[in-house]
This record gives sequence, C-alpha cells and structure tokens, in this order.
Amino acid sequence: LIEDAAHSKLEGVVDGEYDEDCAVFHRRVGIIFKRLGEYKLALDMYNVELKMVEKKFGYDHDKMYYPLVNIAGALNRQGKYEDALNKYTKVLTIVENKWGS
Repeated sequence: LIEDAAHSKLEGVVDGEYDEDCAVFHRRVGIIFKRLGEYKLALDMYNVELKMVEKKFGYDHDKMYYPLVNIAGALNRQGKYEDALNKYTKVLTIVENKWGS
C-alpha cells in the first residue's frame, strides 16, 4: 500500500520541480522503506528529493545534506560502501563549506 502510494506520488513529480511538502514526503517514505529493509525503494524516494533540491538550490547547497546522507545510509546498508563513502564525502564538503572545518 505504501509502495503504491509512494510510486503514484513519484510519477506526479514533474522534472524534479522543488516543493517542500513533496520533498519531505519522499524523505519520510524513504526512511520508512529503509527501516523495512527495502533499500531500492528507499533510494527511489531519496533520489526524487535529491533531484528536486539540486534543481532548486544547486549541488553544493546545504539543503543537499539530508538527501545525500539518506542515500549514503541506504547504499551502506546494501553493502555499496564505496558509493556510500562518495556521498558522505560530498556531505562533509558541504558541511565544511557552510560551517567551517
């Protein structure tokens, strides 16, 4: 049921246009899927949020923190450690640029 609702919402996202409520929806559903062990579905949700945030604010904006951390966590759970590390490294760069090292 959640999967169907999430995918129907996913199909409604046009070209990754940013909408705060929609971004939060995808983040929260992604968290639910991750906790259920459904990492691919979680990544689908997180990537929608990532696309929206990136399009609106740019790849180096601090709003990229949450989607990147969530994607890294799901990749880590899948055993895709190098991919996860790349995302965590990007997050670290964003944080250091925003708040210093």
